[in-house]
Amino acid sequence: MEHFSIPSPYGTVQRHHGAKNFKSPIGLHVLAIKDHALSVRSEGRSSSRRNTQMADGPFAKRLLLKPRHPSVLLRHSFSLSALVVVVVAIVVLVLVVVVVVVVVVVAAVVVAVVAVVVVVVGLIVVLVFFCCVATRYYAKFLYLSPSRLERYVEAYRD
Repeated sequence: MEHFSIPSPYGTVQRHHGAKNFKSPIGLHVLAIKDHALSVRSEGRSSSRRNTQMADGPFAKRLLLKPRHPSVLLRHSFSLSALVVVVVAIVVLVLVVVVVVVVVVVAAVVVAVVAVVVVVVGLIVVLVFFCCVATRYYAKFLYLSPSRLERYVEAYRD
């Protein structure tokens, strides 16, 4: 396997040819290979520079001395749990908005139905009241003796 050394802000770090790039939290590409050796390549720098120095920066040395799986390094810059929290927060927010809208619509429908019932019952009560009052009033006013009633009936027949 071919080895290169590339200068970086954290020291010159060995790069293994054919390794995959993984984004680290500090804007560098972390390279993982099958034998778990890690190295760093600075973004925008030429990978064709050949150098025999090993990593001399504290960050790069830590990476080389303690090889880790790339997913461990990705956890610092891109947290899956943070993404899950954001997605859950968005879903909860959407559900809360939907529930609030449904509650408001149901409340509006209930208020409208209650208003219609109150108006209809009110009209019925008013009509019954006026019918009762009118019946009593007209019964007294139009109370006629049988003889008077016969005279009015005969008058209308003519």
